[in-house]
Amino acid sequence: MAVTIKRREAQANSKQGGQGGKRAEITFDEECIKRGYHSFEATNDKGIDRIVMFNGESGERIYKTVQITVASPQIKDGRKPTNSTVAKPATNIRKDVDLVAVGVPWNSEERSINSGKMGNHVMWLLIPADVYCDDRMFKYYNTIGSCWSLPFVAKFKPPLDKAFDAWYLFTRATFSKQLVDSFF
Repeated sequence: MAVTIKRREAQANSKQGGQGGKRAEITFDEECIKRGYHSFEATNDKGIDRIVMFNGESGERIYKTVQITVASPQIKDGRKPTNSTVAKPATNIRKDVDLVAVGVPWNSEERSINSGKMGNHVMWLLIPADVYCDDRMFKYYNTIGSCWSLPFVAKFKPPLDKAFDAWYLFTRATFSKQLVDSFF
C-alpha cells in the first residue's frame, strides 16, 4: 500500500478552506508549551498553521510544519454526540506539511475510552501527512471527501489509535517508511 492522494502544491500566501479554527490553534499552542515544544504561527505562509520546533539533547533543532483542524461534534435530535466531522480532505494537505493535528473536543463527565480522562479536554490526533493520505487510512476513515466522520466514543481504529497523543513525532527528524507503516 502507498500514498494515493495527491497533496496540493504550495501557493504564495493562499489559504484553503475557512478562516475558522483559531481556538484549536491556540489550544494546540498551549499543549505544545506544556510539553516543551516551541510552536510558531507561520505568519508569512498562509497554508501552514504552525511550525513546531524541538531542541534535541545534542542541541539539534527539529522543525515540523503542521496543519491544524478541529473535529466538530455532530449533534442530532439534542442527544449527546457520538461522532464528529473533520473538514480537512486529504487533497487539501499541502506537499510541504509534515503533520496534520486534529483536535477532538470532549466535554462529558463520562470517562473517554480513548484518553481515559473525564470532563472538558481536547484529544489530539497527530497524523503524519503521508499517513493521512495513505490508502490504508480509508479502511476506517474516508478522508477523500470534503469532510469525514470520526466516531469518538468508541476506541479509535488504525491509524488514529497510533496518532492519539503522538507528541513524540515532533522529536523525529524524518518520518521513515517504517514509521508510516507502523500506524497501520
